[in-house]
Amino acid sequence: MNAGRWMPAMRPMLVLLPILMPTAGHAQPANFAAPEAPASQAGYGEDLLPRDEKDRAALLRTVAFDATVYGMAAYLHYEQLYRQAFDRSSSNYTGFNRFAHERNLAGPDYATFKVPNTDTLYSTAWIDLSKGPVEIDIPATQLKYFTLNIFDIFGNPSNLSNRTIGVKGGRFLLVPRGWRGIPPAGVTVYPAATTQLWILMRAFAQSEAEVRTARAFQDAVRIIAPEGKGTADSDGDTSPPPPASGAIGYFRALDYLLRANGWQPGEEALVSRFRLLSIGGDRPFNPDRLTPAKPQACLVSLFHPPTNAISAQLRSAGNGRIYAGR
Repeated sequence: MNAGRWMPAMRPMLVLLPILMPTAGHAQPANFAAPEAPASQAGYGEDLLPRDEKDRAALLRTVAFDATVYGMAAYLHYEQLYRQAFDRSSSNYTGFNRFAHERNLAGPDYATFKVPNTDTLYSTAWIDLSKGPVEIDIPATQLKYFTLNIFDIFGNPSNLSNRTIGVKGGRFLLVPRGWRGIPPAGVTVYPAATTQLWILMRAFAQSEAEVRTARAFQDAVRIIAPEGKGTADSDGDTSPPPPASGAIGYFRALDYLLRANGWQPGEEALVSRFRLLSIGGDRPFNPDRLTPAKPQACLVSLFHPPTNAISAQLRSAGNGRIYAGR
């Protein structure tokens, strides 16, 4: 076949090839998404809020209610986090990246949370990844059962247990979102969804000998954190507020949690609406910046009956310390 006869017909295709072939500039399809939501409350502009005061108040009540429901699980976690990691006057204060161990099995007078296992020693720790990855070393053990439940700040669980990793233990590196480092040899990378994590560790024990084995296991599980004090605050301009009753205290804590942890992928549109209430914006939450209608909207939302029911059910389930059961 004479290749020269085909060249004129192929020239248009040859011209198109550089356009059709994937390149660094054309590897991904064009992004037709809308521009990112304004980072500040002021950035929304008056044109994005109803002109009528009643309609505006209704919108703000709706947004405040959504923010209340969205952040409730994170807030209940935060009450525990604050006591253990921030409040030095708390009886169970440890700071970040350190376990608080319970050394005895639960009896009739056990008051830490409701309906505990009577064959389990519990340990809890709050992890801070704001300074980088944190390593968890789990020793080999003869325990019949152990688990390290790892919850992100929104309560989504995963676990390292004899059911998932066996009884030989291992080394696991909890890494923050977007981490691109190289783990040490023999260490398994464990991507974390949020910067702050809660570890609830359980070790099975019934007899006195098993209690001694479980205590030894508690002591042998190690948390190895980076040097330096973690701020757990991505912006560095917000101190963790103490949990407080009422709408203002709740939204101040939610703003801190979103700054420190971000949110789950796919929730950007939902969370960006909260900026109308000065939550998750470019400046820390400050109720003084709210117009007179907005604090009222917050209060109406927070104490709306359905929200009270949600809060009461969650608190009753764990008495402030949830996920205790096996």
